[in-house]
Order: sequence, then structure tokens, then C-alpha cells
Amino acid sequence: MKKIKAVILDLGVVIINIDQEKTLRAFERLGIDLEDINESMPIFKQYEKGEISDEDFIRTLKSALKGNATEDQIIKAWNAMILDIPKHRFRLIGELRKHYNVHLLSNTNSIHIQEIKDYISKYHPHEDWHSTFDKLFLSYEIGLRKPDAAIYNHVLNEINLKPEETIFVDDSRANIKGAEKLGINCIWTQNGIDKWLWDELKKIDSDLHLD
Repeated sequence: MKKIKAVILDLGVVIINIDQEKTLRAFERLGIDLEDINESMPIFKQYEKGEISDEDFIRTLKSALKGNATEDQIIKAWNAMILDIPKHRFRLIGELRKHYNVHLLSNTNSIHIQEIKDYISKYHPHEDWHSTFDKLFLSYEIGLRKPDAAIYNHVLNEINLKPEETIFVDDSRANIKGAEKLGINCIWTQNGIDKWLWDELKKIDSDLHLD
């Protein structure tokens, strides 16, 4: 029986190119330092866990800006970090699904996900966000976020697999360490998925044979 049955992919960096500095600079131009806000209140973690709504999130930032920015300006600044998804990454996920179930696991929020859906609809109209993966696990929808053990256990329960039957790919060391503690096979990368992924998968899955 094949040992590895699923690959779990992160979203930012791994699939979609992002530049968080662009969002930081965009808010600096509007008049606030997001890092200062992050230190003073847990708004970003709360938002990623779905504990506050889009409206509450925007209202909090608008208050920090003392009303000197519109809702559209705040959303545009928040989405500035989202860049592009190269076409070959969709093809690679399709190839992966010939060998494994492929799931998405991301710390994210509804504003970013809507921006990504809009991007795919515009630039990759033949791709479908939901059918690209077997299952999507988005932090704000399930109320959990990496690297907490609870989110990995939730995913394993939902896909009905043991930790050793999965491979998790993420760009965050903390997220990788959280998964490894549970016995999940992990691949840490600072680059988006490409042909190199096959070599890394073969190091873990000796049963993987490519045509």
C-alpha cells in the first residue's frame, strides 16, 4: 500500500507570489504602521481566525487612520501584497493530483481570498479555485491557524489520514515545526512550487514513480 496519500500546500509564496512589504508601505503612505498595530492589538490573528468580520477589521484600521482613508483605500492597501500565480503552478498541482490528493492549508482572510479569486477569474479564466484542490482549509473559515497543533489535527481528521501519510509544504519555519511535532512529513521552501518539488517528494516517498 502506498505510504504517502496526500500533499498539503500552503498558499502564500508556495502557490501565489506575495510581497508583504508592499502592504506595509501602502499603509505607511496612508499614515499608519501595521507592525505597531500588530503589537498593540491582536486584530490580525483574530481576523485570520474569523473571530472578527471584514467590516470590523476595516473599521479598526479606519479608526487607526483617524478616518483619513476610505474603505476602498484600506482594502487596496491590504491586498497590495498579493502578486500573481504563474500558470505552471496550476499545471504542477494538476500533475500532483495524478499521484496524491492535494489540499490547501492557509492562514488567510476573506478579503485576500476574494482578491485571489478575482485574480484567477481575470488572468486564469480556465482555472477554478475550488476544483484546483481536493479540499481547502482556510483559517478564517475553520477558526484555527498555523502553527497551532489543532489546525493540523483538524485537517488530518477531515481527510482521514495519519500524519505519516501526508506531506506538508510551507514557507514558514514555525508552521513546519508545528506540523513536524505531530509526525507530518514536511518540505520547507522559500520559493513557489516548481519542478524541484518532485525531487523533494521522492526523498520522502520512495513509492513515487514519475512517467
